[in-house]
Amino acid sequence: MQNRRHTTSYRPPPVLAPALQEELRGVLAEARARNEPWTGQDVAAWMAERLGRPVSYRLGWSYLVRLKQSLQVPRPHHALADPEQQETFKKTPTAPEAGRHRLPPRPRGAVGE
Repeated sequence: MQNRRHTTSYRPPPVLAPALQEELRGVLAEARARNEPWTGQDVAAWMAERLGRPVSYRLGWSYLVRLKQSLQVPRPHHALADPEQQETFKKTPTAPEAGRHRLPPRPRGAVGE
């Protein structure tokens, strides 16, 4: 008798076969080249077309995450923001001062030396 708890996978098999995953990866790469963002709903529609059955948008999003894709959108900007004022508050890089990143000297004669 053998303990099979560690050898049995209770995870369901993937919905998309490896060939379909590679096809989806290619479609996403082409869409990224054209600057077309794909959402979980778009991936789910693509999967439903290929599999011939309805697919949840959550499963589409999980495949986006699994293929290391994400929705690429620019950061939001305030509608009334003044670009000149924002430039004045930007941090400018400065040269690090000599010895700034060093630890303070240890006191001599401390216990344990």
